[in-house]
Amino acid sequence: MPRPWIVGVPLVALLLGLFVGTVVGPRAQLQRQLRARERQQKEHLVQLGQCLQLERWNLERDTDGGMVVRAEVRAGREGRVALDAHADQGSDEVLVPDVQRVPLLPALVRPGDELVLERHLRRVRAGDPDAISLRFSCRPPGPTGVFGVVEYATGVTREGSDGFGNVVRPLPPAR
Repeated sequence: MPRPWIVGVPLVALLLGLFVGTVVGPRAQLQRQLRARERQQKEHLVQLGQCLQLERWNLERDTDGGMVVRAEVRAGREGRVALDAHADQGSDEVLVPDVQRVPLLPALVRPGDELVLERHLRRVRAGDPDAISLRFSCRPPGPTGVFGVVEYATGVTREGSDGFGNVVRPLPPAR
């Protein structure tokens, strides 16, 4: 008659080995991958944030009832930059980009260049906006490099990510 410990010890070792191989090992690897992904996301946000800096902006009424937003920016790297903007009242959009009048065309920039970007916004609802967002599309000069959106918005208290790999910054007061 076999002794119980002769069968029990190898069986416990086998089950423990299966547990470590299927649960603990892959979990440690997933945690390493998660840390590496978070580090890459932070590096991406830093590189994207260096694309430009908003110096000043203003919003003026246009003759057709819409508005014109002008933004003076300083480029931080070589590439292409374009301005897109919108204004909301609560959860409803009040002013949207007028793409029929002027399409979204990027401007070529070099590091340190100061330029003024202008965008016409057409009114889609009556009322004054209570939130404004200026979105700058930043693209590298060639097919490789970091690209994305740097957004300046009211209601944002500190620089961070929007959850989609883009940079969100607080919108300074208009001047």
